[in-house]
Amino acid sequence: MLNCSTRSVGQRLFDAGVPHDRTASGVSRVFRERPLSLVRAGALTDSLTAMLTRRPDAVDAGQITLLGEAHLCWAQGCYRAATVLIGVASEESLGTMLDTLANYPAQDTTPPARKDWDRVKNPSNAISARFEGGMSILRRLAERLRQESRRQQPKGSPPPWAALWFQSVEALQAIGEAVRCARNKAAHDATATFRRSDVALLLASVPTLLEQIADMKAFLSDAAGRLDPVKPPVV
Repeated sequence: MLNCSTRSVGQRLFDAGVPHDRTASGVSRVFRERPLSLVRAGALTDSLTAMLTRRPDAVDAGQITLLGEAHLCWAQGCYRAATVLIGVASEESLGTMLDTLANYPAQDTTPPARKDWDRVKNPSNAISARFEGGMSILRRLAERLRQESRRQQPKGSPPPWAALWFQSVEALQAIGEAVRCARNKAAHDATATFRRSDVALLLASVPTLLEQIADMKAFLSDAAGRLDPVKPPVV
């Protein structure tokens, strides 16, 4: 199970590289420097609609509707409802990414990797269990790729792409856990309270999460059959 009790939404997003800055300029940087003001009605829907044109693999019309309604809930002070809608919209993309990973042909069948693969490949498992297993697999893959790229990298050259991909995996996990934990809290803890600023950070972070998931699906689909089994790195 995800450990949702020890870190706040802000702390988790800060781990992912999201600015720990609740000002309008800080939140806007989550959209990769594209201007955003959550105060303006329809701003999130407009940004997601632009994403649909630019990255149809990252978001669909249903998710735009859900996240647009989450923005409306946030504007009206209904922070619990907004958080649940954010979680529902995000889980659709997380599920398809995990399905793509489950179909990856080069799978390590040695313990403990086999346990992670079994968690990912079982569609009846909770999304949190599948996500946790999937991130364990992706971290092993990222570390193996990073070590191999460093071995082949000439001295003094820029950081290898695999090092950047490793950072992307860490960011994906941090943002994904922030959304999942907040959604679970909203759905199952009747005594929980939600701050306007924390929900604003979640709203602003979801488009980045959706693009990261799409990038990961594209990588796994393109790499399928060409990478060795995802085994622990050789130290």
